[in-house]
Amino acid sequence: MTEDDMRFIPYPAVELGIHIAYKTVEAGSLIGGFVVAPLWHQFRKANSLDKRKLIHRVGICGRRGMLIGLVIAPIMEFAFIKKKEVTEDGLFDRCYRIRYNKKQLTIDRAVTVSWIFGFAAMRWSGAVIGTNLAILVGAMYNALLFDRIRSKTGGDQMEKPDENYKPKKL
Repeated sequence: MTEDDMRFIPYPAVELGIHIAYKTVEAGSLIGGFVVAPLWHQFRKANSLDKRKLIHRVGICGRRGMLIGLVIAPIMEFAFIKKKEVTEDGLFDRCYRIRYNKKQLTIDRAVTVSWIFGFAAMRWSGAVIGTNLAILVGAMYNALLFDRIRSKTGGDQMEKPDENYKPKKL
């Protein structure tokens, strides 16, 4: 994408809402699948070694966490805009900077692909497990390898947003 493409943000509130929705769905999946499901399984089931039931519970709790995150996203966006008194220029600026956050984009893309493959393989349990693994692997990749690989491959072009950028109204 060219710099002009990165600056063209026709609907900044929608773009910010999608970003917030991704993050809340990811958080809901992690909390539901990795925290609530094992605790629920441990306290509700006498035979806690039944892996099939645990995977089923991961799917249920993770799916519920994803749905809760999806419902909370617009509320969080509204609260963010009102609390911080974000102007239209502020929305443009936030979306512009999100587009340049390569580490966040790496995790979001990995989550999307893993969700699709996980859902195709195991329905909701697979989607939750795929999402959670993509988040964890993406976070490890970002923490340990991202900067090394980017510096060796010359992937530093267009990594930083233009500091002198002033959003233009449509």
